[in-house]
Amino acid sequence: MKKIATPNPTGPDSQLQSSEPSDSTNQGQTPLSKPVEVKQETSHTPIPDLKSLLEANPALAQPVSVFIALLGLATIIKTLAEGFLFAKNWELIDGIPLGGWGVVLVIAGCILLLSIAMIWINRLMRNRPMIKDLPPHLLSHKPTIHWDFSPPDTNLYTFKVAVKKKGLGYKKTDFTDFAAPGTDFYNLYREKKLQGNLTISVTAMLNNKRFSTSSAVETEIYEDAVHRIKATNRIRVAVHTDPGDDVFCSYYKNEWHGFDIYLVNEAAEQLKRSLGLTKPLQVEFIHYPWPEVIAAPNEHMVDFAIASISISKEREEKYGVLFSEPYYTASLGVISREARAGLSDAGDNGEVSLDDLRGKKIAVHQQTTASILLDKITKTDDTFSIQIHTARDNSQISEWLKDGKVDIVMYDYERAFSMLADGYKNQKLEPRTEVRMDEYGLAFAPNNSRLRAHMDQIISTNRQQFGQDLKKRTDRKSAAA
Repeated sequence: MKKIATPNPTGPDSQLQSSEPSDSTNQGQTPLSKPVEVKQETSHTPIPDLKSLLEANPALAQPVSVFIALLGLATIIKTLAEGFLFAKNWELIDGIPLGGWGVVLVIAGCILLLSIAMIWINRLMRNRPMIKDLPPHLLSHKPTIHWDFSPPDTNLYTFKVAVKKKGLGYKKTDFTDFAAPGTDFYNLYREKKLQGNLTISVTAMLNNKRFSTSSAVETEIYEDAVHRIKATNRIRVAVHTDPGDDVFCSYYKNEWHGFDIYLVNEAAEQLKRSLGLTKPLQVEFIHYPWPEVIAAPNEHMVDFAIASISISKEREEKYGVLFSEPYYTASLGVISREARAGLSDAGDNGEVSLDDLRGKKIAVHQQTTASILLDKITKTDDTFSIQIHTARDNSQISEWLKDGKVDIVMYDYERAFSMLADGYKNQKLEPRTEVRMDEYGLAFAPNNSRLRAHMDQIISTNRQQFGQDLKKRTDRKSAAA
């Protein structure tokens, strides 16, 4: 059973894989002084000492001060009312005189309600801890939460961390613990059970009483992708699809289709056995635009990404990912409008010869295998006369080809079928040795080396099978074009 995520495919300007332009700890803590315990003095009289009461409960200082001030104001109003004989004629209800002290009681009641409201407002306006830099998905062997808290004197406060694990009934919390005195972080990895879908909050404590609590933050925490896959029996994969692409990845009739989907489903079945699981893995595909899909694994929402991503050291450094072993080696293709380009099938297996490109206006994407090949040939062969037009994206290339600004487009043969329109043709270019052809790989977050090792083994075992499946798909597209 496979859970399907509804995609959000990009428009015609989406950049396809190999035609895309080249994509050029623990913190040390200084221990602070231990929290100062303020002892509350008691009075032998029935009425407690107001000064001691406010010292023990500083949050009451503001509302009590306002209450005393308003009570004094009410007394003044009462005196004025009696002095000018206003209060004698006041009536609360028809026929019921209010009287001077009645005025005071009404005012005192209003003051009481106002004071209660101010207490709640003061509580809401208190400084609260704010959990920071905790993503919704975190794969880490040492997860740590940090928070900000800025009252006048932080040395008076301690912090309690509360964690609730989802799906365990209606318990208020499953775990509570105090952070080390004087710190603003807590190492969740100290408790191995604190993994899965969690709700975390931090409470500031003053004199062992709750002062304020942060907003609850929901997150998902596992050691790495393998740990999450075992715990959830689910694998999440980032994919990308372009309009018209039904070779690699497409979505219609509420289902995913294409070579990328086939590869992942085949790998999931073998990964289940490799991890020693008994139930089939559920596969969830999540659509990302290009080129965000390359870096998607670093958000830890997905376990890896597949989108016919060309393996390169530059991409590993730019996007901070690790690539798997290549699962397919691409070929170069030539897209043309048949009535205009006049290309022959001179090479073996119906491939276009490089000589057929002489005198042509050719569109490429910058820093791709196609652009590098043409650049090398024109520099080493003075007789090879062509015009090279470098496009910013697929939309511009399609427009140039339609309007006749270029005769042909040089592009990954396997990816080029998504660009075909009526009257267009996609042909393989004869193999060349001047450049290394693009190799497609899976992208992983750096801390998911365990999963990458499993997938490398699966790719190594099934590379020939994957290549044969993709060839069948492109052959069918070529025959139908």
